[in-house]
Amino acid sequence: MARETPIERMKILAMKDFLTLTELAEVASVGINKAASIRSKLIKWMKEDGRYPYIDTSKLLTSAVFEFLGLDLKKYLGGL
Repeated sequence: MARETPIERMKILAMKDFLTLTELAEVASVGINKAASIRSKLIKWMKEDGRYPYIDTSKLLTSAVFEFLGLDLKKYLGGL
């Protein structure tokens, strides 16, 4: 099991516009295989939900990742 990502790293990731699979694994605090499974579910959710544009499978919108995982993006952006 992957260990929890430090808050400092989460703040850096939260500031990015898009996340890679490796960064998704960090945000979710999971390994790369589990992150790949989450990415598939996230892409399906994004397409069904319609609020987030789906661009390609290599990069995912940070805001969509945080919402899908139930994380408060504003918490890591300093309350902005």
